[in-house]
Order: sequence, then structure tokens, then C-alpha cells
Amino acid sequence: MPTSSRINELHELLENAALAFYISVLDHFTKTTEYDSILVSFLTVLSIRDDKTWENYANFTPKLSAIMAISRVFLVKHTVDKRALYIQQRVEQGQTRQEAEEKSPGHFEIMAEMTRRFLVGGAEGWDTTPTQFIIRLRNYGMAASGQEAMPGSVSWDNEDAIYKGIRINVFGVQSMLQAALQRAEILLYKHLLFCEEYKDQPTTELGLPEIPWDELIDNAADASIGHSFVNNLFQLLPESNGWTFCKMWINTALRKAWVEGDSEAEFKLLEKKAWHYGNHLEEFLECLLFIIHLCGGQAARSLELLTLRHRNTTNGGIRNILYDRGLIMLVAGYHKGFSKTERLKVIHRFLPREVSVLLIYYLWLVLPFWEDVQANVWDRTELSANLWAPEETLDDLNDDDGKNGYGTGTDGSDGEEDIRNRPQRETKAKPRCLGPGPHWTSARMTRILRQMSLQGCQKGFTISSWRHLSIAITRRYFRNGTTAHAALIGEVDEGYGSDSNSELEQDSIWDAQACHGSLTAGLVYGRLITEGCFETNERRVNFRFISEEWHRLLGFPSAVNGFGEILTPGRKRKTPSLHYEAMRTLQLRRWKALRRVNIDQELGRLYGDHVRFRGKQREAVDAIMMNKSPIVVIMGTGTGKSLCFMLPAASCPGGLTVVIVPLVSLQGDLMDRCQKLKISCAEWRSDRVPGDVSIVFVTPESAMTKRFLDFLESRRVMAKVDRVVIDECHTIMEGSLSFRPKLRELGTLALVGVQMIYLTATLPPADEPAFFSLINARHEDVVMIRARTTRRNVAYSVRSVPASTVEEAITAIVEEAKVTIDQKLEEYPWPAKIIVYCQRVEATEHLAAKLGCDAYHREIDTRDGKAERLKFWMSGTKREQYGDGRVIVATNALGLGIDVPDIRAVVHVEMPYRMADYAQQSGRAG
Repeated sequence: MPTSSRINELHELLENAALAFYISVLDHFTKTTEYDSILVSFLTVLSIRDDKTWENYANFTPKLSAIMAISRVFLVKHTVDKRALYIQQRVEQGQTRQEAEEKSPGHFEIMAEMTRRFLVGGAEGWDTTPTQFIIRLRNYGMAASGQEAMPGSVSWDNEDAIYKGIRINVFGVQSMLQAALQRAEILLYKHLLFCEEYKDQPTTELGLPEIPWDELIDNAADASIGHSFVNNLFQLLPESNGWTFCKMWINTALRKAWVEGDSEAEFKLLEKKAWHYGNHLEEFLECLLFIIHLCGGQAARSLELLTLRHRNTTNGGIRNILYDRGLIMLVAGYHKGFSKTERLKVIHRFLPREVSVLLIYYLWLVLPFWEDVQANVWDRTELSANLWAPEETLDDLNDDDGKNGYGTGTDGSDGEEDIRNRPQRETKAKPRCLGPGPHWTSARMTRILRQMSLQGCQKGFTISSWRHLSIAITRRYFRNGTTAHAALIGEVDEGYGSDSNSELEQDSIWDAQACHGSLTAGLVYGRLITEGCFETNERRVNFRFISEEWHRLLGFPSAVNGFGEILTPGRKRKTPSLHYEAMRTLQLRRWKALRRVNIDQELGRLYGDHVRFRGKQREAVDAIMMNKSPIVVIMGTGTGKSLCFMLPAASCPGGLTVVIVPLVSLQGDLMDRCQKLKISCAEWRSDRVPGDVSIVFVTPESAMTKRFLDFLESRRVMAKVDRVVIDECHTIMEGSLSFRPKLRELGTLALVGVQMIYLTATLPPADEPAFFSLINARHEDVVMIRARTTRRNVAYSVRSVPASTVEEAITAIVEEAKVTIDQKLEEYPWPAKIIVYCQRVEATEHLAAKLGCDAYHREIDTRDGKAERLKFWMSGTKREQYGDGRVIVATNALGLGIDVPDIRAVVHVEMPYRMADYAQQSGRAG
């Protein structure tokens, strides 16, 4: 009897022989007829059914695709073995292993040669291979099946639609929706929002924050990570932040049931209560899934629905739950037919007002509380942005879309288990079974639909059956040619044959007159700033129209009676701007809030109770708080100009302050100061959009780019921009065609229509007319705040160095500079710092090398590298360098706005070109 090792050896030989045989079958060039190939003959036999008839296209083409896929896998294995054989042969010939690997053909080379030889379809005149036959037959079958309708499965009995034994009518759908809606409302208001007195009364009587429907605006173009329309709700109603937790905390009974311990400083939520709350949340999400799937319009695929995101993510991008004029809008893309059309189809579905209320309150008040509970009880740090399931856990959704109701979900295998009846195991792994998570699968969705649809039909339906039934219902009640474009309807139902090009819709005569099609017009011309990149106005309005038609059919009161202006295709707006009144309300509210701020208390909160306003600071802050514009503030170096915009920004965090700074070093310094004061801020980067921050710092060159101007305008139309601040504004006058030309263009920002503030320490009265001209302002309109700019604690001295040649001068200057710096280092001990200024980059590098310290100029290092050099110098951590790391040699790139309190000496080895530059740079000391 053979040993186990011998058996393994025989198995390996058998596998290799089988692989070699299959590759030889593929690599068979026929001369007389294709049927000389054993594989072609096999496929011919395979195409005949047991009843002697031919297989149809739909059944046979998948078999051809499977053979091609298997062939590719075998070819990869053959490639690996072939390269290994080449290497082994060279080694046996005396070459080293490394030499053999280098001289042997690579995997890609071997694969490419064999693929071209026998695994692709050939042109006319090529030798015939089995692969060419398979590809040609599969392409024909797929093309033919696309023109062949599937057998029918739906019939009508009066008002009842019947699909595979499932009988349902519109009234049954209304009944099951109302039951689910009622259950969802009880779960939401009574159990999740702790309104125990809830008995179907209006939300205003429950003490809940009222949704500001008319003031709420969502910007679908905002791609900042973590953004959601919920952020706008918190800004409109700041008191709603933490509402659910406060409700629990102030209620004695709830607090006793939830909290372990009674200290506000340290408390722990009870895990048992958290599980109880999580079970209610889980049941609510089940109801919400059922309701949204039925009432959003034509049925979505399970992948589209389960992976809806309510906030932007790094990988997923723009969220697909948005707010649009009183309704929640769900935007989903699907890839069906992408390989043919090379276009991702994007579908909009709108939820009726009654369902929109549930989803908004859940995302606004419930989900933040639940995330806090998970963090407190189970130390959860990674929270899902999906409403139900993350995309990466839904591989099973693409199989049968839940047709059979079976799958590999984590919530059981029998398809009928209810999460509320599961035993509670006290483990840390349990939180991923509550709320959003990988346990939301298509199999579970099918079970939810089947169970909850029993209310309206005798036999519950599944994902697949509801898709057929909903399309049949819309064809019966809506397909009269007036509801929407035919191509749009075809794209919505996404049934068989829906892969055709949807751009066959007739172009608008208005667009034709403008010499382009309606699709081009919608994607390029006249687009609103708040429109997302995935949509056009025409498509969104039409999708909304058919969604509302569906809502009316299902009997939602808001769709029947209306709740405000609803646009239909072709209907004109009554006002020039849909968001005008809401914008004005937001702006006025923020201005009023600013005027009520006690600036002395706010100053103490930010900087400490011992800090008081200095010089003209109070006058400048008062003018900014009163929303005067434009304001020019001229204050000495180091006298606290940055406080003029930091304090207002911290006082009213709902708005945005844009600060334009001329140098990267100054930008980083201001960022550090804001972060120390706990003011949310961000540096503008072209590759990412800032989140919901109070201050955005940007350089002049970036500020004048289209991307930033689009960002600024999008924030302005959303009533977010409070002011634009240009720090070191005298640099506007320094711009020219050859030196930073964008500086002179900064004055055009005054045309944006927001408060403009200009800060500087260097603007002589004689330069005011030229400066006002550049910023598009008249002298009489400008609020001028000028303070003393001279420094009483700065002493100046000049040291001359005799030399007869340039080389001697350079040597003498370096030696004299070192002597002076050594004296100052001894005079001012650590951590006192010294800046040495040079005019030219070459001189800066040379002197820094001679001294043995860091250099700083515009060409050195990366953006982050510059920041790191400054950080080391300011902290004095490079003690091994000259002067214990307290000395830096720089050009004027380090001459503006750097606020380091312990700079004790400023040395110029070359005279600046302008006296204003010398004043700025020497003002760093003191």
C-alpha cells in the first residue's frame, strides 16, 4: 500500500497532467473546421438539452463565461509553473538562483504571450482556436438575449396584482405601510427619544426640537469628510446638540435606570440598559428599512438601500442621504450594464414627509446618542456612516438580490429569527450586532419584508417579488406618458432590458437653441452651487415628481394635501432664488448673536481672566461684531492683530471666517494659536474640502483659484461665510506681474458680498489711496482703526565690515555675524531665540552651513518640512545645533506675522530692499 507521501506525489502528478492537458486543449489551432477542437465539440453537445432542444441564450451564455473564467485561472497556474521550470533549468545548467531569476521570462511576459496566442478573440485571418469560438458565441448570445423578453410572471385580477402566488393590491400596500409607520413612530418617540407620554400626538407637543423645514438647506456639493445635513440642524438649533442625553439625564427615573453612579464628572452607563435600548433601535431600523423600500418609489436593489450613507466618508465619498426642499432624497448608483454603456446610473428616490420626519429625527437626535452610548459602554471608536450596513461586508448582496431569502448573514440561518428574541450574552463583541453593522444582509432584508408584508397580503413578499409587483403597479397606474420621460422611467424600474442608453430622451428646445443637448446643459451650464456632481436639475425634479406620484398613490397625507411649494417639471418658481429667505434668516440670526456677545467675558474665556484688551483691539473687535465693512486695522507688530478675527470666530462658531495669509510659515503659526484656543480651524488644501470649521486659512495663490472660489461661493450661498480677513494686507501692494501677481487680485474678494477685514502693521497714510483702489473701496466707506506701530522696547545698531574684495567681504560678514550672535546668545540665555535675515537664498544657505543651524526660505523642504523646522527652532529641541538650536537663518519668508514671544535679537547681514520690510522683520524682536 502506498505511503501518504507517495499519494501526495501521485496527486501532484495527476494535477500537473490535467493542467497540461487543458492548456493543450486551449492551445489547439484547427485547420479544417472548428469542430476538430475537443472543447468546441464538447460545448456543442452541452448546448443540447435532454429533450433534444437547444439551450436558450440566458442559460447557455453563463456557462461560456464560466469556462472562460476557469481558463484564465488555469493559465495563471500554468504561468507560475512555467516560470519556475525555466528558473530550475537554468540553475541545473550552473547559473546562480538570482541570475536564473533575472534571465528567465517574467510572469507577465509568459502570460501575455499565451494570452495573445490562444486566449483572446482574433481578427480575420488568424488561426482558429477554441477561445475564439467561445467568445464569438457568447457575444452573440448576450446580444440576442438583450432583445428577448423574459417569460411573464405577473397577472391582474381586478385591482389585485398576482406574482407567483402572491396577491396584493394598493390598499394592502397602504395597510402594511401604515402599520409599519405606526410601529416605527412608537419605537422612535417612546423608546428611543424617551417621550413616554407619546400617544400619536404631534411632535410639537412632545417637547422635541422642531425641524426647521423652511430654513434647512443641504449642499449636495459639500464633499467634506463627515459632513451631513444634520450638521446644519445643529447650527440652526444649537440647543439640540446632546438633546437625548440631556433628556435622560434630567429625568430622575431614566437617569437611575441608565447611569451607574451619580457623579457628573465620572459616570458609566449600564450595559444592560444599553442593550435594551439597542434592541429597540434595531427594531426601529427594521421598520425603517421596510418603509423606505416600499415608499421611496420604484424598488431599489438591496445593495443600493442597505449601504446608504448619511455622512461623507473618505472611501465612499459624498453621502447619498440628502435633504431637498422638505423631503429626504436618497441617491444611489448602480453598475448594471456599466460594461456596455460605461456609465454609472444614478437614481434619486424621495421619501414622503411622514417618513422624512422619522429619518431626520433618527439621524439628528437618536444616532448621536447611540454612538455616545457605544463609546461609553463598549469603548467603540469606529462608528459607521451607513444607515444599515457597510459596503465591504455585503459581498453576498450581488448574488441573487435576496430572491430566495437565504444568505450567510450573521443573524441566523433559518431566515425567521427575530433579533429581539436573541439571548443577551455579556461580551464586548456584541455591539456589532446592534445598530448599523455587517449583520444587515440581503437575506435579513428579505426576511424583514416577508414578515412585515403579511399585514397587507396573505403571503409575504421578498426583495425580488416586490420589484416585480411595484413595477407592475406603476405600469398600471402611471405609465400614461405624462408622468416623466420614458427613458427616465426605464432607468428607474431598471428591469430586464433597462441597460439601453437612457439619453434617448428628447432634448429641450431651449438647449437645442444653445447648441447643445439637454444632458450637456444639465451637467455643465447654469448649475447651482448646491447641486451634487452626480445629478442634474432636470433629472432630480423629474425623479421627485414620480416619487411624489407614488406617495400619493400610497395615500400619504403630505403628498395628497401638500406641505408647501412642490416643483413639477415645467413649473416656474415664484421667487428668483429658492433659498433667499432662508439665507437671510440665517445671516440675521448670526449677526444678532454676535451683537449680544459680551466681548470681555469671551476674551477671558479664550485667553484667561487676567487678559485685557490692548490699544485699539476693543475698537476693532466692536466694529467687527457690528458687521461693519470694510475694516482696516493698523496695529504694531506683536500687538495682537489676530485676536480681532479669532475672538469673533470663537464667539459664533456656526459661521466661517476665511483668513488669507501671505506666507506658509504664518499660516502654520496661526493654526497653532487657534488650536491652543480650541477654535476649530483648517488649512486649505486643494485635494480636500475643509469640514465644518470656524476658520479656514489660505494663501493668496490658493485663494484665487477656481476651486477655492467655488468653495467660498458655496459656503456663501448657504449663509455660512461671516467674513474674509486678509492678514498682512500691505502685501497686496507688493504684488506685480513678476512677483506673486495673485496678491494684487485679492482686492476682488470684496465683491463676494461679505464682511471684509484688512490687518497690517505697515500701511503709511501716504499709501492709503493706492491701497483703497486695490481693494475696491472708497475712503469714506472704510472703517480705519490705526494704532501706534513703533516699538519702545527695540534698540537698533549698525556694524560695518571693511573689505577690499567680494570674497573678503563675505568672509568678514560671516565672521562678524558669528561674533555678534555669540554675544547675543551669551547675553540672552536659553530659551531666548535669534533670527538672522539674508536677502538671497544662496546667502541664507551659506551662512546657515557656516553657523551650523537650520535655514528657512521659500525653496527649502516641503510644506510640512518647513513647519517642522519652525517647530524645532521655536521649541529649542535641537540642542546639538549651534546656539543650542536657538538660531535660524532665514529670508523674508520668515518675516511676516510670526508670533514668538522670546525672540531677543534680529540680525540683518544684508540690508532689506525696503524700509517696510526692515520694520516688519526687526519687529520680530522684543
